[in-house]
This record gives sequence, structure tokens and C-alpha cells, in this order.
Amino acid sequence: MKRQSGFTLIELLITLLIISITVVLIASSFSLSLKSWSSVSAKVEVYQRVRVCLDMMTSRIRNAVIFPLNKNLTFKGDRYSLSFITTSSDFEGWTKVDFGIKKEEEFLWLEKEEELAKGEKIFIGKGIESIEFMYYDSQDGQWKENWDSSEHGRLPFAVKIFITFAISNDQVEKITIPEVVIMIPAAMESIKEPESRK
Repeated sequence: MKRQSGFTLIELLITLLIISITVVLIASSFSLSLKSWSSVSAKVEVYQRVRVCLDMMTSRIRNAVIFPLNKNLTFKGDRYSLSFITTSSDFEGWTKVDFGIKKEEEFLWLEKEEELAKGEKIFIGKGIESIEFMYYDSQDGQWKENWDSSEHGRLPFAVKIFITFAISNDQVEKITIPEVVIMIPAAMESIKEPESRK
């Protein structure tokens, strides 16, 4: 009698086992790469929001001005908020600006005031955990947590900004971007004036 050629039950089981292990490995690899892509995508989105936010803040802070004779038109800031007048090219004329974070609403607010009367808010979306400011005093060479131009009689030489944001994926990850230092040209010119008079 001729033996029939074919697969034995053990050969079939081993083949099925190898195929199922391969499918599980491919599926887990795909799942892992999908999670990784989702995490990177969330980070990129928040970084872009932070960059837009910093660009907006930088253009306004660089153009800060003070009016020593009017106490309402000062440069005043503490660790978590900043208020000043700017001549930023985004708006016509003088603009009063307030920066800070309101946790319940999660926006950076910007007050645009025509004749210093009208306000406007700019939404930056979820993710920003905190914004902190420090102010450089060129006279004593120190960074300070508070600045009031009505007391100092001048603008700070520079403003340092720290931004922390959170990315929500499986676990909340908090990231602090490197500090950003913004020089104020109007403060530099007020330093040069006394030197040129000598």
C-alpha cells in the first residue's frame, strides 16, 4: 500500500503556533509605533502653540514703552503676570498688554486698548501649565521677581520667560522649555543717554 502524503496534526499545530506568534508580534509592534507617533504628535502640537505664544509675547515686550508722568501707563510685572504699554506693529498706536495664565480658562490674555479702553483675549489652547517672568535690573546686575516702572523710573533691561506645559497621553508629562530672554531696546537707549552726555 502507498502512504498518503500530507500534514500530520502536530505539523499543523506547530504551523498555527508560528503564524499566531508572528501575528501577535506584528500587532504589538504596530500598536507600539502608533502610541509613539501619537505621543510625538501631541508634543509637536504643544511646542507649536508655545512657539506662537512666545513670538507674540516677544514682539510686544521688545516694543514696551513707559510714560513717567502717567502712573497708569507703566511697566508693571510680578512672577506670574506682566502689564505694560507697547508700540508693537501688530496694532496701531499704543496698546496696553497684560500677560498671564488663568488656569480655569487656560489662555494667555492680551488686552488691546484703543485709547486704552478696549480689551481683547488671545486663546492659546490647552497644555500651558505656567508662565513665569523675571526682570533684569541693569543698575545692580540682578534678576528680580517684581518690577514697577513707577518705582524704578525706567524699564527693565530684559525680561526672562519660563514656560511649562503638560502633554496628556497615558500619563501627564510636564515639560519646561529653556528660558527665553527678551531684551528691551527702549531700556538700552535710556542707559546710553547718560553716557553720551559725559
